[in-house]
Amino acid sequence: MHRHLLDLSLAASIFFVTACDDSIRTNYATAAAAHAVGAIQRGWLPPSLPDSAFDIVESHVLDTNTGGGSFHFAPHDADSFRAQLESVSTEKVQTKVSDRTSLQRDGYTFHTEPGFLLAVNWQMGSVRFWLTPKTE
Repeated sequence: MHRHLLDLSLAASIFFVTACDDSIRTNYATAAAAHAVGAIQRGWLPPSLPDSAFDIVESHVLDTNTGGGSFHFAPHDADSFRAQLESVSTEKVQTKVSDRTSLQRDGYTFHTEPGFLLAVNWQMGSVRFWLTPKTE
């Protein structure tokens, strides 16, 4: 009898811990797939997401409205993508991106758009992004 109560208590504890975890990780094969489920409209992906974006990964925590992700894009979208972004100095980035130095060394430059900070490697068509508070 006590063993059954212990098992039931343990199961309830596991459920409670997993139920309280408001972090979500989602993968999209293409930009079209992300658009189809409203990921951009909900604010989890940058509005400037190029049409050619692929291998899109995003994760966020609902409670804190924090998150980020990555994606790749085709070279033919580089100019139109770049036109939607604002360059940002690395000094402003240093408090937000712990691996800023390694990203710079790997050819990434930093940009912003409302609600997002992005590190873009234009040669590789690779992007890492982070959600930022709307007040920035």
